[in-house]
Amino acid sequence: VKGAGVQRVSLDLIFGVPGQSLDDWRRDLDHAIELGPSHLSCYGLMFEPGTPLTRRRDQGRIEAIDPDLEASMYEWTIRRLADAGFEHYEVSNWARPGEACRHNLAYWRGGSWWAFGPSAVGQLRDAEGLGGWRWRNVPRLGSWLATDPWPPVKDLERIEPATARVEAFMLGLRLVAGMDRRWVETLLAEDPEAARRRTTIDGEIVAGRLEWA
Repeated sequence: VKGAGVQRVSLDLIFGVPGQSLDDWRRDLDHAIELGPSHLSCYGLMFEPGTPLTRRRDQGRIEAIDPDLEASMYEWTIRRLADAGFEHYEVSNWARPGEACRHNLAYWRGGSWWAFGPSAVGQLRDAEGLGGWRWRNVPRLGSWLATDPWPPVKDLERIEPATARVEAFMLGLRLVAGMDRRWVETLLAEDPEAARRRTTIDGEIVAGRLEWA
């Protein structure tokens, strides 16, 4: 890819695969670093409901790795990528300085983006970030190509303020930089659950799991 002139390359890796050892993961990560990407996403494997992998686990044909081993893989990832000059800017994402993924940041910061291609999801948020619309293109390539200039939309969802607030906290707290305090106050200003949420936030701060930057 780099030989073709593409310099900004990102790799997605999954650890915690059944049968994988810590040494296996170390070798995979070292090889990925040697390839010289500007961005790395490293995700712990999740057994999603209804997938063939989950059915195989439930049938006893494969076994999930020990959670402590998976935690060791994640901790190794943090140390190894820091040593290699990558910045840890989101729970599962690392980048060379200045190479954080702008597209993914739009997700985590509640921004807007267009949907291109079958099954792609798009989102338009209002100026305040507390509402908007989200949609998904039809999944079949033929149907997507058949309509010009805009492909048909399969799902259309109005993002209500309550949903926007929940998503803002859920996604914003994935970022290592956290959430701007003014944005937190904006989210809570019109929230009927503000008192309960403030109590939760204060409790997490006291417990040492959250802090104001």
